[in-house]
Amino acid sequence: MHVLCCFSLFFWFFPLPLLPKIRIRIIDTLSVNAMAVGSHTVAVTQGAVATFNSEELKGVIAHEIAHIYYGDTKAVIINTIGNGIFSILVFIVKLFLKAMELIAKKMESPVLQAVFNLFRFIFELFTFGLLWVGDFILSFNSRGNELKADKFAFKIGYGEELTASLYIMQKISLGGKMKLVTRMLASHPRVSKRIGRLEALTDAEE
Repeated sequence: MHVLCCFSLFFWFFPLPLLPKIRIRIIDTLSVNAMAVGSHTVAVTQGAVATFNSEELKGVIAHEIAHIYYGDTKAVIINTIGNGIFSILVFIVKLFLKAMELIAKKMESPVLQAVFNLFRFIFELFTFGLLWVGDFILSFNSRGNELKADKFAFKIGYGEELTASLYIMQKISLGGKMKLVTRMLASHPRVSKRIGRLEALTDAEE
């Protein structure tokens, strides 16, 4: 807890350009995780506090602060709102097509029923494809943001600490090979890739 308070005070007295005062909150859960929330809050789980030492924890928090600095958390909020609006529009269109099918059925018109069934099939196929492409783009962008946040932590002097925390995460993760589709839709790059990028930055600096 003392480490988190000191880290928060550091960014209060020595703020980065355009970076607001950062608040650090502890989440009462044993999972090992940390996340940027909103525009000025970093949430760290009790599991992370118990797993990482003080230096490693600084590296993790520096990474999360990067997401606030680059506005990644705002993008997540906008995406969530957009998904909600899109879901409502899809529901309205499906409701309209269903109503048209019922009207066609009541009119006892097999041709109209077939037409509306075809329209519904095409719409659902289009929706599925659009959502899949959207998820792929968002996941690709999210992985890029993670690597950018790692570089941010390195630039402000917490590269070694973050690398050490990633080695621990690599040990406690389930590991195993992911299928291609799973990798494509993953929100985070492989831990080994993140470690490699950070170590390459350290070697280049030396």
